[in-house]
Amino acid sequence: MEDTVDACRSRNVGFAVVARSNEQIHAAISRVAYDSAAWQPAVRQDGQPRPGAAVIEVTGLVDLSDWPPGTRLIIRREPLHPGAQQSLFPSECYRYWGHYTDNADVDPVEADRHMRAHAHVEDNIRRLKDSAASRFPFSDFDANSAWLAIVCMADSLVRWFQQLCLTGPLAVAEPKTLRWSLWHTPARVVRRWPSSPEAVPSRKVDELREDGARCGPAARVLSDVAGVRCGLARRRGRRGSGCRRVRRR
Repeated sequence: MEDTVDACRSRNVGFAVVARSNEQIHAAISRVAYDSAAWQPAVRQDGQPRPGAAVIEVTGLVDLSDWPPGTRLIIRREPLHPGAQQSLFPSECYRYWGHYTDNADVDPVEADRHMRAHAHVEDNIRRLKDSAASRFPFSDFDANSAWLAIVCMADSLVRWFQQLCLTGPLAVAEPKTLRWSLWHTPARVVRRWPSSPEAVPSRKVDELREDGARCGPAARVLSDVAGVRCGLARRRGRRGSGCRRVRRR
């Protein structure tokens, strides 16, 4: 981490990076955890106070000699809630979170608000990792670079697809939810198709269309495609390409 921020400083680039738990941070938080006067109320992005959350600077309580000159350590605490991520400091009442920054022009509260505004960056990285960016299939650097570029382009297409074609929960769903709700739908429909096209009940297509109506325009398109496929199979008097073959006696 120190090498990264040193590279930023050498290129005249500011930094704000998440702090990882260590003994120094534990000791610093333990010294100020019960000093209510030292904590300042945290604010949301709109400038309004965030109930129960507070911010403090503990730069003077830790050794930052390995970091670039002017580095500050800002700690934020908020009431513990179910499903909260790992905390910097063990507590049954608060979740502690901190970051290092070289921004010397703002107070701790503003530095915390600025850092929290970039939380969506971590969300985007998480989406990319869930979309194949967490594993590189090649041993060649250029090939893996091309792989990562394709993953990023695919993620951008999915984001635009969500914005333009989806509504409700699917408009903000994670990649895994989209895979099981939309992308895998054609395969699921074909796999369940009867062996004889004449035996396909019309109510099955109606059910697919009802499911599509609940999921949004994109799912309606998929269900309409399934209905068209069923009709074509009936007219041609043959099995669908995805139907299982049944041995007749």
